[in-house]
Amino acid sequence: MNYGWLKTPPWWKKSGATLITPDGNVVSQVYWRNGALVDAQSVGWAMQGTVPQIGASGVFPPGAGPCSNVNYYKLGTGNDVLDFAGNFFAAIVLGSNPPNGNLPYSNGGYQVSGLYLTIYNPGSFYLSVNSAGAQGNAIASGTWYSGTANLLCFGCSGGIYYAALNAGSVGSSAAAYVNGTTQQCYLGSNAANPGVNCLYEAYWTSTAWSTGLANGTAASVRAKLKTPW
Repeated sequence: MNYGWLKTPPWWKKSGATLITPDGNVVSQVYWRNGALVDAQSVGWAMQGTVPQIGASGVFPPGAGPCSNVNYYKLGTGNDVLDFAGNFFAAIVLGSNPPNGNLPYSNGGYQVSGLYLTIYNPGSFYLSVNSAGAQGNAIASGTWYSGTANLLCFGCSGGIYYAALNAGSVGSSAAAYVNGTTQQCYLGSNAANPGVNCLYEAYWTSTAWSTGLANGTAASVRAKLKTPW
C-alpha cells in the first residue's frame, strides 16, 4: 500500500510559518508566498520593476530574485518603521553566493545618514553606519555557502553596531550615526547597486542586538533549511 499521502508537508506550508520566530517587538517580517511578498506586520513594501518570483523546493520556501538596480522592493518615501533611533535587531536570509558589491538592504546613504549592508567578497559583508561626512563599518567574516541559504544578522545595542554571517564571528562599530528618516528603505538592491540572487526572508525588531539573539536566529533558520553552517 502507498502511504505517500501521509508524508509530512514542508514546514512553510503551514499558514503564517516563517524561518525566524518573531518576538513581541517585531516591526516588519517579510517573506514570499503564492508569488508575492507578504509582510506579517502589514508594512507597505512596493515592488519596483519586476522582481522574479522563485518557487519552493523541498525545505526551501518560495522567495524572490534575482534583484537588480531596476528590480527590487522599496518601503515608503522616507520616514518609516525601520528608522530605528537606537537599539534594534535584524536578519536577512539570502540564497547562495552573490557577486561582489551586492547591496541586500539599505536605509541610508554613504556619509549622509542611516544604514546599509554591502556584500564585498564571498566571505564577508559589512553593516555601514553613516553620519554627515563620516562612515563606520561593522564587518562580519565567515563562510558563504553555495546551493543553500545564508544568514545576515545585524543590529545595534547601546550605540554599538554589530553584524554576523551564518553564526560566525561578530563584527562591531562604535561609529556615530544619524537616523536616516529622510532616506528610502530598499530590499534586494537599489537604483545604484547590483542585487542579490535570492531573498527568502527579512526581519526587523526593536529588540536590542545580542549575540545570543543572532545565534538563536541562526539555529531557527538552520533547523528548517538544513543548512551546513
